[in-house]
Amino acid sequence: MPVINNMPDDTSKKNKRPTTRQGRKDRTRAKKKSHKLTERHVAMIRSQKGKQSVREICKWFARQTHYVYKVSPGMVSLIHNNKAHKPKGDTPDIYDMILAAQEETEEEMGDTLCGDTEEPQGRVDD
Repeated sequence: MPVINNMPDDTSKKNKRPTTRQGRKDRTRAKKKSHKLTERHVAMIRSQKGKQSVREICKWFARQTHYVYKVSPGMVSLIHNNKAHKPKGDTPDIYDMILAAQEETEEEMGDTLCGDTEEPQGRVDD
């Protein structure tokens, strides 16, 4: 009667997966859900606003990107409301904000220096 060895030999082991994933880089990022949408992706989502519902846009986007990238209905809603992935023109420049604040303070300083102060409104004693 032959002896059956249930212990696997080193030669009979299947190839172990390498520690670093080889293959398509975009699939790895998509599986981990750590990818960021590109400007092109955001433009694709924005182009469907008003044409489809939010859930339909999610399904459509996944089909268009061959199920590599997926977005949630919440993210689609945030993109449509410009709360996530804001267009570049909508964000104010920090230098413009600083200049505006300086001009406001200069105007206030100029008003107090000119002597055009109004009498305070309040109780008038007769």
